[in-house]
Amino acid sequence: MPDLASPRHRVSFRLLPDVSRAGAADIAAGMLLREKPDGASIPSFCAFPPSEGGSEDPAVVTFMWEPQYELNDADGRHWNWGHVVKEALADKLRERLGDLAGT
Repeated sequence: MPDLASPRHRVSFRLLPDVSRAGAADIAAGMLLREKPDGASIPSFCAFPPSEGGSEDPAVVTFMWEPQYELNDADGRHWNWGHVVKEALADKLRERLGDLAGT
């Protein structure tokens, strides 16, 4: 059986004013599935309510997802690879949905 990595990742940011929390969750889930690297899956994704995501501000959204991939040092897929991939995905979410001017 292959060794699998399933490191969770959590990101919070202020939403663009014209994006609802529900709409942001739909967009984020779709983006994560489209943008994930080949050979990786995303078996879990959640959007936290404002009171549970680290901020009481309803304009701040917190998403958490868990990419899963096979560890393979020959291909460069190790735990650190996952951290780089997760942060790149988080950056894409911030760029698409985040109010970068309002932070």
